[in-house]
Amino acid sequence: MFSRTWVLILIIAAAGPTASQGKKETPSTRPKAGPEHEVLKELVGTWFVTWKMPMLPGDLEYSGTQENELDVNGRWLIEKCELPDLTGQPYSMRAITGYDPDSKKYVTTSVDSLRPGADAYEGEWNKGEKTLTWHERTDSKKGGETKVLHIIDKKNYTVMIFPTSSTRDQDATFRIEYKRKK
Repeated sequence: MFSRTWVLILIIAAAGPTASQGKKETPSTRPKAGPEHEVLKELVGTWFVTWKMPMLPGDLEYSGTQENELDVNGRWLIEKCELPDLTGQPYSMRAITGYDPDSKKYVTTSVDSLRPGADAYEGEWNKGEKTLTWHERTDSKKGGETKVLHIIDKKNYTVMIFPTSSTRDQDATFRIEYKRKK
């Protein structure tokens, strides 16, 4: 029967060289936020959120709050949205957004209490228009690609969801308006 010491020796031997035996990670070798992350800084804070759904009968509207914070060396925006009543039920959404230096695009993944799956988007920032245009990465079961526009300033931003074929304001399937709380 092996003793604990022999088991530990076998585990260490099987693991091979460790990171601590090779190149040491230091704070200066970790990825840092770059100029692309400045856009995400604009979204940090507490926001009053209003969802407007003109595609549903009665032009439904729902309100709640969203907390956004930067994390992971200032490179990822963590979004937490809570609506106390969305169609008769509480609603929660979580998203993480960052910049992918390999693809040179913004990326985001979100999950919420309405659906069992996650949504994933890639986006591009247009500095002149102050818009971040997202293209949903969908599978064929969900239908077409959706465009989402963020119109950002320091006190407000708006998200509009469109069918693939349009970005006209009147064609938005729903609109989310954010007003800075603090």
